[in-house]
Amino acid sequence: MHPSRTPLTPLLGLLASLLAAPAMASTSVTLYGRGLDAQQTINFNDIKPGHTSSSGSADGHVTGPSAAGALSVSGYASAGHLAVSASSATQVYAHNHDSQGNLYERIATAGLSAEANASWQDRLTLNAAGLAGQRGYFEASLQLTGNVGAMVSGPSVNIRNPDGSSLYMQMSSTASVVVAGTGLNWTTQSWDDACTAVGMAGHLACAAASSDPGSNRNYQAGAITALPIRVDFIFGNATTMAYHLRSFSSANATIAYYKMAGSGQSAGTADMSHTLLWGGMSGVYLQDGRAVGDYSLSADSGLNYGVAAVVPEPASGLLLLGGLALLAGLRRRH
Repeated sequence: MHPSRTPLTPLLGLLASLLAAPAMASTSVTLYGRGLDAQQTINFNDIKPGHTSSSGSADGHVTGPSAAGALSVSGYASAGHLAVSASSATQVYAHNHDSQGNLYERIATAGLSAEANASWQDRLTLNAAGLAGQRGYFEASLQLTGNVGAMVSGPSVNIRNPDGSSLYMQMSSTASVVVAGTGLNWTTQSWDDACTAVGMAGHLACAAASSDPGSNRNYQAGAITALPIRVDFIFGNATTMAYHLRSFSSANATIAYYKMAGSGQSAGTADMSHTLLWGGMSGVYLQDGRAVGDYSLSADSGLNYGVAAVVPEPASGLLLLGGLALLAGLRRRH
C-alpha cells in the first residue's frame, strides 16, 4: 500500500476563484476532512472568506469494530499572514478469539485524509517620478516555519498458520505542504529535491512512511526561514498578487484476523500553524536591473509591504493537535 496523494485541483481552483473576484484585498480559508471505514463516513467542508481575516477549524472521528481514526484541520489568513494544519491518525486492533474462531473479522480499514488551505490576495501599485508606464520588479521573501512528519507503528504482518489462525496488517501515512502564488516568481525551488524522491515534486516539504517492505521512508522539513520571490509590475499600474498555503495529511491502516491478536497505528501531520509571513521587500528595480530608491507603494489592504509582517498574538491563530496526540486519544478510547 502506498501513501495516498491529493491533486492540486482544490488549490488551483481556490486561486482562480480569488482572482475572479473584484480587485481588492481578500483572504480565504478552506478545510476538508475525509474518512471511510466499514461503519462510518465523514465529509465536511468549512469555508470562511473575508477581506480582513478568515479562520476555521474542524475535527472528526471514524470508528469500527477493529479500527478507529481521528483527524483535525485548522486555518487562518490575514494581511501578510497564513497558517494551516492538517493531522490524521488511524489505529487497527484485534484480540484473541475463542478456539472455534467464531468471531472471525473481515478486513477492517481506517483511512483518513485532511487538508487545510489558506489564501491571501492583494492589489499593489508602485509609483516613482518619471517612471510611469515602465516595467520593473521588486524582490521580497515569504517566511515559513513548521514541521511535516509521518509515522507508522507496527511492521507489515501477513501470517497464516497451519492451525487456521491468521493475521494481516498494513499501515501507511503521508504529509505534505505546498506554497503557490499568482504574480510571484520563485527565485529558487531547491525545496523540491527530497519530495521529488517520493513522487511529490513541487511540494515545499513532505513526509511518507509505510510498512511496505523497502518503502519505509520519512522526509521531513523542520523549519524553512525564507522563500525568496520576485514580483513584476508596471509603475503606476495596479498589480494583483496572491499566495496560498496548503497542508495535507493522510493515514491508512488495514487489518484482517482469525483467532490472532495484533495492532498497528499510523499518523501524518503537516503543521504549518506556526506561520507563513510576508518577509518584506529587499529592493525595487527597473526591468534592466537598475535600482530605484525613491518610490511609493500603496495596497488595497493597507499592508506595508516594505517591511516584514508581524506574527499576530497567539489567540489570533489556530493551533492543531499533531498526529501523535490524535493517536494518544485513540488509545484512551480503545
